[in-house]
Amino acid sequence: MHAHEKAIAAACALAITTGGLAAAAGTASADTPASRGTASVSLAETKKTDCYTRASSDITAGCASSKKNRTFAWFDTDGDDIGIVDHYRNGRSTKVKLKVEGYKVRNYSSKRKSLRVVDANFKESRMVRIKVCTSFSKKAKCSGWSKWDWT
Repeated sequence: MHAHEKAIAAACALAITTGGLAAAAGTASADTPASRGTASVSLAETKKTDCYTRASSDITAGCASSKKNRTFAWFDTDGDDIGIVDHYRNGRSTKVKLKVEGYKVRNYSSKRKSLRVVDANFKESRMVRIKVCTSFSKKAKCSGWSKWDWT
């Protein structure tokens, strides 16, 4: 199985096991802070949106206001792939921030696609973490940074 196929399979499994991630949206804990903005960006972003990070076999972060209105991303530490699922109805692209030890923070976009997988190659044995925002707007709602993991 190629890395992008693995990433798609992981996204499908994650969506199924978390009930579309809305169930996990309210589970942010003290070590996975959620950022909740109050400014209105669009009709979709005026609803209550919960953002979270989650420890799993891949590094995962996302935001959701319902099972159908959600966005999330993950970093596959085995293949160095970034998977982005954008079902957040705000007419904008999801923003993913990736921090890899020894590199500047890099921003990735869903490019308004419902699923985008980006092959991002980094040197092995580096610490990595991820953060997701509902858009590139300064008023977007964002998850906190995930815990550090290894590439």
